[in-house]
Amino acid sequence: AELNETAAEKVKAGAFNATNSDVKVTVTVDGKAYEVTEFSFVDSTIDTANNDNSISIKFGNATATITVDTSKVVAQPEETPEETSIGTVSGRDGGVTTEQLKANNTSTVVQSGSAAATANKTVNEVIDILGGSDATAKKELVEAAVTAGNMKVSVKNTDSSKVSGTVNKADLLISALTGQEMVDGITGNDNITLTLQIEEKDTANLDASLKSDVETKATSTIGSGAKVYYLDVDLFLKKNTEAKQAITEFGNNSVQITLNVPKKIQKKNRIYQLIRTHLESSGKYSVKNLKDLDSKDYTYTVDTNKLCTMAFAYVNAKEASATTTTEDTTEATTTSTATASTATASTASAPKTGETNTLPTMAFAIIAMALIAGAFRRKRI
Repeated sequence: AELNETAAEKVKAGAFNATNSDVKVTVTVDGKAYEVTEFSFVDSTIDTANNDNSISIKFGNATATITVDTSKVVAQPEETPEETSIGTVSGRDGGVTTEQLKANNTSTVVQSGSAAATANKTVNEVIDILGGSDATAKKELVEAAVTAGNMKVSVKNTDSSKVSGTVNKADLLISALTGQEMVDGITGNDNITLTLQIEEKDTANLDASLKSDVETKATSTIGSGAKVYYLDVDLFLKKNTEAKQAITEFGNNSVQITLNVPKKIQKKNRIYQLIRTHLESSGKYSVKNLKDLDSKDYTYTVDTNKLCTMAFAYVNAKEASATTTTEDTTEATTTSTATASTATASTASAPKTGETNTLPTMAFAIIAMALIAGAFRRKRI
């Protein structure tokens, strides 16, 4: 009697209980071998881990023992669990790993009607999407939370006749919220509202040193005749019935915001430059030129990771400086004593110029540009 090949492979996997089909039994009669299947087991178990390497069978009055050569049995390697990739869910808090988020949400439940419930996602699956590389899947999940009503974004233009702006709702949520806030909103455990408030700045209470620094930045960027229009761009977060809190920094994120050039300063052949200020943790203000990312004359689209007081610097083209810059590669920090800022030139885009498509205006523009040595690249409506 002997084990067939299939049974021998089973022995390698560990403890094994043989059946009739696992054993080949032959009986020799008058020199001829006959295979038989009607036999019974006296001992059908093989367990090489416990030094049991034989089975016994009985056919009629005859008993046979089958011993397995354990030296030829190779232990199968243990399966190594597949490594789970650990991503990072970025946020204004600097980001958190998906592993940490999962550990913090072992008791979190997906609420009925939430974006996660609609997408049939578990809490851990939501976290994996937020920390994954598929930006489209992440944005779709956030947009679903907006549709479900657990996440809301409103843009409050206090007086749109003076200054106004727009922002993509999902982009703002992804940039401004922490990883935990994202999980809570998408699973329906919190109602989260972001309000982007844009309004004209009352300069009566503007810090004198900051005002001086902004004006210095304006004149060094677009010319000594530059004037400044101040506005506040603020973001507020409200969770459930809690008091709202201001968000002034996005950590390792940034967001694109489109601001309309205030109507009161719109004029043909005028140069515009948007300047951002921010009160840093050091107690000092940073003042930075922001690059315009769109091609329209009277809108200014910027990418920023900080919000605070901003300022539109503007000057008529004929008064513009021949040396310009549109974005600083570093942020100059200022103290109460105003100092002139040294700007780093950027060739990506020039300060925005308002103009129309009429031929006389084009001719005037060409002459004006020649006078300032082609310092600005014109943008047309």
